[in-house]
Amino acid sequence: MSKNLLKERMDYLFLKVYGVTLDEMDLENETHEEIILGINSLENFYDNSYTYFILPSPYDLWEYKLYRVIGSGKHGFTVEDLGYIESYHDTIIDKDGKCHWKGYKEDRFLFEAKVKVLKEKYGFDGLYHYTDFSNLRSIFKSGYLKSRNECEYTNMSFIDSASKSVLMNTSHDVKECVRFYYRPKSPTLYVNEGIKLKEYMDKSPHLPIPVCLVFDEELIYLDTTKFADRNAACSTVIFGYGFEFFYNMDWNKIFSNYYYNDEWKNKMQAELLSTIPVSLDYLKKIIFRCETDMKRAINLFGEDDRYTVDLSVFSDKNIYYISNDYYYNNFIKNYEIMNLKEKLGINMLLLSLEFQKYWQSYIIDILIKDNAGSIKKIITFDSKAFNKTSDYNTITCIIDDFDLDFNKLEVYLNDILSVEENLEKYR
Repeated sequence: MSKNLLKERMDYLFLKVYGVTLDEMDLENETHEEIILGINSLENFYDNSYTYFILPSPYDLWEYKLYRVIGSGKHGFTVEDLGYIESYHDTIIDKDGKCHWKGYKEDRFLFEAKVKVLKEKYGFDGLYHYTDFSNLRSIFKSGYLKSRNECEYTNMSFIDSASKSVLMNTSHDVKECVRFYYRPKSPTLYVNEGIKLKEYMDKSPHLPIPVCLVFDEELIYLDTTKFADRNAACSTVIFGYGFEFFYNMDWNKIFSNYYYNDEWKNKMQAELLSTIPVSLDYLKKIIFRCETDMKRAINLFGEDDRYTVDLSVFSDKNIYYISNDYYYNNFIKNYEIMNLKEKLGINMLLLSLEFQKYWQSYIIDILIKDNAGSIKKIITFDSKAFNKTSDYNTITCIIDDFDLDFNKLEVYLNDILSVEENLEKYR
């Protein structure tokens, strides 16, 4: 996150609380000196998401208050005074910048009872957020899911899978929130999921390599979340916060699979919206649609007990016939690399790629790079190459002269990076 956002939030908060920014405080002023000394006595007075701040009270300078700053910066901020805190305030925001304070909705126990019913009746198992694989690095690095507006305002790069026409009609307040579904297999996935045919790749929406992030149900109970009774971008959407609204949402439609009726389809996309960044401490599962995507995540980010492969939480178009080419998609569902030196005494690699669907309508580029990232070799398969093969769903190729300069293998499907492998482990 840009440090400018921290400064903007701090300046806004200090002006609200003290009437001056931190930079404007004067050590010659006794009150300002006490405020600065009070802040300096803390290990951390703000958390990593720049949402929670502990500051000396403007009225009792050796008493501390907790504040929450809401807003991406794109359209200003809102300050919430969460009240005085006890003398153990150092444990609220620890030295690593993690905030341990939580505020809950009234009647939390009623929400919990309703969630128990949702689990038993519909198999509810958490809040679902779909993102592109390429966004994982920035998500993992920051430790938070952030709103669309905050990502844009802080110039955080991300693959945008939303429809531009839908976004134009989505309210500012919704774009200030982090958004979740109550169920997997959102109808939107049928439109945007997977690597599309070349002629449709530049058309919005497009989610080339989807990953499903499942978050803990506790988000429902927090005082920073609210509810949309259908897709939050719908003109007929109704928002609510309390238990009565949550209880009376049309759960039969939300958990249905009636994709062909607009009213039902919109309610299947009912949302939970968080007004602040959501910590990955709430992240329960990271679901990939295939072994290839999980292998890539392990190569880039290391092993994680939350990783799992489950194609069933993604669109049914991955396994059923698609009549409209616009919705057609494909991906490399698995691959194998084998060094032939031990078996044949030849210094070469055998690469086998297994596709979810016929690959002949796609262009596959296999790149071999050295340690500096320079390309040493390119192998391309396209419709012409397909005529020379007899296999519709797999490609097998030899990478010969496996010398010391060959350090990294990348496979692109219609220019979308799909495989990243360090070749050192195959020597």
